[in-house]
Amino acid sequence: MKNIFILTILGLSIFSCKPKQTASSTTSNTTKTVEKAVPKDIELTVDEPRDSTTLLDVNISEMHNMTETGDSYSILSAKIIGNQLWLSLSYGGGCKEHQFEMFFNNAYLEEVNESAKVTSAINLTLKHNGNNDMCRSIVRQNVRFNLEEIQERGSNEIEIKLSGWEEGIIYTY
Repeated sequence: MKNIFILTILGLSIFSCKPKQTASSTTSNTTKTVEKAVPKDIELTVDEPRDSTTLLDVNISEMHNMTETGDSYSILSAKIIGNQLWLSLSYGGGCKEHQFEMFFNNAYLEEVNESAKVTSAINLTLKHNGNNDMCRSIVRQNVRFNLEEIQERGSNEIEIKLSGWEEGIIYTY
């Protein structure tokens, strides 16, 4: 008798469980989908990168240590559009706001290429401040920098050597 009582209680508890609910709700054969508007200036996961960014200035400081890059990051792509350097970055985090700064030590280098053409080159250093974000999501973010302040008078082209990016980037203005 005791065993029948236990089996009855066990059977009722198994069959009374509800199935998992899905993300969309169905009401009379129509599915409602809720879409959230994503603010443009928050960190998102790799699957949802930032669409746009604020235009940041390049910090020009002759005293800056050009090897200091701050917290870790990876540059996924780098390109120049008009007078702006666009970077697609990835880094670990996701819980706090991250800041990026670009530094230039105001040193213009002259280089001679294979065709004996003299070109100017500069070094730019990107510094990342993750604000001690201990979260482990992989965040992808686009940042852009105004390059107008680094234009060299008497020239219309500079090769940019960017920390964390293998290739030189030609900036024509």
